Amino acid sequence: MTGTLYAKTLPGAQTDYQTSAWAWGLSVMAGIYISGGVSGAHMSPWVSICLAVFRGFPWKMVPVYSIAQVLGGLCAGVLAWAVYRDGIMNVDPELTQAKTGVAFYSFPSPYVSLATAFWNSFLSAAMYICIAFGVGDDTNTPPGSGMFNYGNRGMIC
Repeated sequence: MTGTLYAKTLPGAQTDYQTSAWAWGLSVMAGIYISGGVSGAHMSPWVSICLAVFRGFPWKMVPVYSIAQVLGGLCAGVLAWAVYRDGIMNVDPELTQAKTGVAFYSFPSPYVSLATAFWNSFLSAAMYICIAFGVGDDTNTPPGSGMFNYGNRGMIC
């Protein structure tokens, strides 16, 4: 969220969808690496449900984790608003959906059907869960140092 807000509120910045996608992607990656080994990367209620179904996470904890995730997201939004308020008001005093609203929430375009929006959310959550499960699997072989160098080159280019 803060990467998107930084790009949106930086004076004279040329931002696009790819900038926001990289910011969100790197944030999710950091969240998986930071919390994956400790809790299984519970960053979404869907992750908690899948961990209960496939990995033996206690069902009685799913509502607790889900509420904590929603409250954590709200706190992150409030904190991002507090940090970037002046920049947001400078570039978007009307607080429009298209300019700075996209940093706080997502919405389908008018031409996107409900079914398409559902499948988009479902498949992106499924990909995230597969990655979190793969990173958190003790029997999975970690990538070698060659992958780190490949990733670094991709980031630099």
